[in-house]
Amino acid sequence: MVLLFNPLCTTLWKLMVLWIIFFTMPISSVGMTTKMMTKDSNNTSELHENCPVMCRCPTPETVDCSQAKLTDIPHDISQKAINLLLNGNRLSEISDECFSMCSRIQTLNLKGNEISEETISKNAFYALSNLHHLYLSQNKLQKIPKDLPNSIISLNLEGNFIHEVDDFALAQKQHLRRLYLHNNNITSESLSKKAFRRLLKLEEITLSNNFMQAIPLFPDYIERLHMENNQISGISSGIFRKKKKLIALYLQNNNLINEGLSSKSFTGLNRLEYLDLSNNKLKEIPENIPKNIRRLHLEKNNLEKITHKSLAALQKLEYLLLQYNNLNSSSIDPGSFSKLRSLKTLHMFTNNLETVPSFLPPRLEYLILLSNGIKKLKRNTFAGARQIRDLNMRYNKITNSGLEKGAFRPLPRLTTIDLSGNQLTAVPSLPRSAEVVHLSDNRIVRIPHKSITRLSRLYHLVLSGNKLQTIANDIFKDSIKMKILDLSRNQLRTLPSYFPPNVEYLQLHHNQLSRIGFTTFISSPLLRVVFLQENNFVPESVDARAFHGMRFLERVDINWKPPSSNMARQVRRRRHTLKREKRRHFRLKKVRFYIGT
Repeated sequence: MVLLFNPLCTTLWKLMVLWIIFFTMPISSVGMTTKMMTKDSNNTSELHENCPVMCRCPTPETVDCSQAKLTDIPHDISQKAINLLLNGNRLSEISDECFSMCSRIQTLNLKGNEISEETISKNAFYALSNLHHLYLSQNKLQKIPKDLPNSIISLNLEGNFIHEVDDFALAQKQHLRRLYLHNNNITSESLSKKAFRRLLKLEEITLSNNFMQAIPLFPDYIERLHMENNQISGISSGIFRKKKKLIALYLQNNNLINEGLSSKSFTGLNRLEYLDLSNNKLKEIPENIPKNIRRLHLEKNNLEKITHKSLAALQKLEYLLLQYNNLNSSSIDPGSFSKLRSLKTLHMFTNNLETVPSFLPPRLEYLILLSNGIKKLKRNTFAGARQIRDLNMRYNKITNSGLEKGAFRPLPRLTTIDLSGNQLTAVPSLPRSAEVVHLSDNRIVRIPHKSITRLSRLYHLVLSGNKLQTIANDIFKDSIKMKILDLSRNQLRTLPSYFPPNVEYLQLHHNQLSRIGFTTFISSPLLRVVFLQENNFVPESVDARAFHGMRFLERVDINWKPPSSNMARQVRRRRHTLKREKRRHFRLKKVRFYIGT
């Protein structure tokens, strides 16, 4: 019996079984098996032989020669190839013969080579009558190559040195739907007015990261237009007059000013849903923004005021981004946002607001007001905005005296609130619906009992970076849903008798704690991670049984202070004790103890 478990004997036993099966098998079966093996071998050999050297052919239809350091296009490409990948090589020339036997190719990737329009033969693409997707990005093209197949649906010329697009560059490309010309050297003067005239099926065009000073003429059926990162300072009246299918317009990172826009600059964009005007030089919200807009980016401008008329017509607007401007409370007309019936997200952080804008939209769910100068929240501040779920007011100047009683009462659905970096001295009264509460980096010295016990849904509480010295023993006893509790960077000398019963992540580092007893964490058997470093612990002050019975514990961070002459010996002894306790009590889970000096 012992020999049967020897590896060598096991191998011999298997060979004997195979020998018996082979010689007891009928001759016809052996012949059939041999033929099948020969056939499979021939198929594998055939596939291998049809694949050019230095290339990979995962299927007969795909030839992958990318990143192969090729200087010439392989001459033995399979006639069955549909996808040919030649990107990331050192190709500099395409002759008439290169693709003469590859008429089935639909996708040709030549990205990242050294090809120029002068090194492409006149009939180089003549045989590619089925070509749909052509990638010539990141080469050395200065003009769009002539005689490209008329069957092309998607043409990518990004990252070249193209500085001129004439009338005939894209002539007869009647099937072209997507054209990518970003990251080139195209200017408004070098782009012919008729360059895109015949592209009747064009749906998307990207001209971003060029040197355009104006929006060019393009087909009426365009759906997406990328003009970001150019030098556009104005939009001509009527330029979009017949662009009834345009749904997304990207104009961020230009030089747009209000003087360069007229009341008819956006006329005709009846289906536009996405408009990005961020990072320009606008001082006011432009007039007559299309009524169907759902997402409007106006961040990083020089906006100084918002009037009643600015947004009144945008009944379908869902996302309004106004951060990083020069808005203050007096420059916003009262009720400017009240007619935005569909608005769900409003970003106004990093402005100069002293108060929360009045008459917020009724369906607003996400309100981000961090990094302003807001000092007070009144009872009616959030009146009418009962749908708010996420409120971020970090780094303002809110005090407890500036919080009127019942300020958050109109927010029955609020689940996440962030009041970090303000001037609070006590945990305020928050909505019962709160699940995630951030109060770090305030001046909090006390936690009123009801401020925590009334929050029956509280899941995540952050009180780090405050001035807490003591916490009531039973304040977290009934917080049965709390999983994460952060009390780090305070002045705690003692810990409460009860932690949340289901807490998993507990941060107590950077306090003034000096003792961990046997029962310190006994109320929280589900602990996974405990951070205790940078306190005043010495080896004798931490009970070896403090983590007894915690089956889910994964990590404990702790270090010893203050140093003494026999510190090294104590640390070694304590490490050994903790490891011994770990082996004894945590056999089902490996616990990592990080014990610093």
